[in-house]
Amino acid sequence: MNSDLKKLLARHRSIRAFKPTPVDDALIVEALEQASNGGSSWGNLNCYSAVVTKDKDNLEQLYKLHKEQEMIRQAAGVITFCADLHHVREWLKARKARDSFDNFMSFLVGFGDSMVFAQNTALGLEARGLGICYMGTTLYSAKGISKLLGLPNNVFPITSLVFGVPDEQPPIRQRLPVSSLVHFETYPEITTEWIDETYRSREVLAEERRKNDPKVDEQYKKRGARSLADLYTDSSKYHRETFQDMSLELLELLKEKEFFMHS
Repeated sequence: MNSDLKKLLARHRSIRAFKPTPVDDALIVEALEQASNGGSSWGNLNCYSAVVTKDKDNLEQLYKLHKEQEMIRQAAGVITFCADLHHVREWLKARKARDSFDNFMSFLVGFGDSMVFAQNTALGLEARGLGICYMGTTLYSAKGISKLLGLPNNVFPITSLVFGVPDEQPPIRQRLPVSSLVHFETYPEITTEWIDETYRSREVLAEERRKNDPKVDEQYKKRGARSLADLYTDSSKYHRETFQDMSLELLELLKEKEFFMHS
């Protein structure tokens, strides 16, 4: 493995505090260009696009849409990555070819393409000394973000990167053991023993944080959480009813964006 890439991956952190230092447009364009040219794409159709937001008024609107995460106000900008079949369909129309991309399969293709593009961009920005943080709230506010950014039909916001000059150096986040995430030939049976072995270190670390940090302990008590698993499914986190409502909203938006076949 290339030692530079190994070092880059090893020092990845999600940065949520930024210095008020502007980032030149040329640097962002270069990172995006290299991310696109150096990434894989389904059928080489490039079913993705990105919208870079640096204007303070527009960033303030994104701040509101992204659940008022303060890092957006501090950052040099936000890049919204989209599944984009619009330009493909317009190309087909201009060449009087058949239109095959007004369906859910096309959305999944664009989803995958846009995530490859986003991750390559994240690495490119980090390699240039910038900090980044992915925002899952893009899907939470997909309709509002689509309106703000003027996204046409067949363009759907998938994820966003906040970027800027870092003003913090948080500790590395623990991941699940790779041995529990990578399987050869077939998927294993998930037993109680497997769960205990896979999640034990993360749960132990969470309990240590709870014992040593009164704020964390208060968070557990406030939410009535008995465990880390409880905390993850609390109403302020990944709540079942919230996800159900969001799922219906996203399905409706997919229909509006012409990602379902018309009968």
